[in-house]
Amino acid sequence: MQSRTTLGRRDALKLGAVALVGCSTQQPAPRALDPATGSAPKSPAVSAEVDPRADTFTLAFGSCSKPSLPQPLWEPVRALEPDVWAWLGDIVYADTEDIEKTRALYAAQSARPDYAALVASTRVVGIWDDHDYGRNDAGREYGSRAESQVALLDFLAEPASSARRRQLGTYASYTFGEDRRRVKLILLDARYHRDPKGPKADTLGAEQWSWLEHELTSGAAELTVVASGYQLVPEQHQNEKWANFPAARRRFLDLLAKPNVPGVVLLSGDRHFAELSRLENPALGYPLHELTSSGLTHSYEHADEPNRFRQGELYRKKNFGVVRVDWGKGTVTLEARGERGVVAITRTFPLSSLRG
Repeated sequence: MQSRTTLGRRDALKLGAVALVGCSTQQPAPRALDPATGSAPKSPAVSAEVDPRADTFTLAFGSCSKPSLPQPLWEPVRALEPDVWAWLGDIVYADTEDIEKTRALYAAQSARPDYAALVASTRVVGIWDDHDYGRNDAGREYGSRAESQVALLDFLAEPASSARRRQLGTYASYTFGEDRRRVKLILLDARYHRDPKGPKADTLGAEQWSWLEHELTSGAAELTVVASGYQLVPEQHQNEKWANFPAARRRFLDLLAKPNVPGVVLLSGDRHFAELSRLENPALGYPLHELTSSGLTHSYEHADEPNRFRQGELYRKKNFGVVRVDWGKGTVTLEARGERGVVAITRTFPLSSLRG
């Protein structure tokens, strides 16, 4: 059996080589990873322009979208005029090691006029989950992960100079706004380095854990939003979840409880319905909310599963998620919205309540 170090070096070489082909020829080719170490550079937080005078900040997000199906939610998304749109995975359903097939599906999504209108007016960022990563429920064992990473970053129009082009994994961090009106968005990659599930199995890999701690403890954002492709708080259902990796889940919650980590809310996708979960963690000192939104083109209308952390009811129809900060009122609102913008789930609480 080959060591993880050897595999890491091989992926580093593949990622650099594939990136040279995958990037637009109108941009300079990215620098490949160091083949001697296979190590990934730290992905720096990216400052993104948001009007510092604006009274609100709006992040919209979603997951689970098939280019071949009707996509009725882009109009209500655009009607909100969000500052940012975040994909949380399953952007397309490729499930293949044929990356040209994956690219063709991304191209079909990009060609949709309704989605293209959003891209033209809104900052778009994102991560993957299993079906756009390349295989159902897959982790580090997936053989085409380096090529798949380049395909995703090309779809997201990631600049050739981006650290995401040189690291192993698609994780990233963005800071929106200025001064006392800043929101940090942290996108986690829970696929690239994920072990097979088990009591001591890892989800993020050593370098991403180190990067995550740095991102959580650096910068003075009033709100930090951490997004994962699949759910972190719920424990009881039998599907993909961080609870299948209990040591990693505990490590994540312990990290949030460190004294220099600001208030956090969680976002996730994957489940083909929407729900709001709330975890009371004495070590954290404030309630930890997780808004799950899924899916954009198809949903699990017969979903009925336990979640002892759920607030209110499941929403079983197509939906997208919204995080809205009202700076004047000092509040954050979490919402799931359906077709025609109907508000299916909503919860508002003071920003000050996200402090221990």
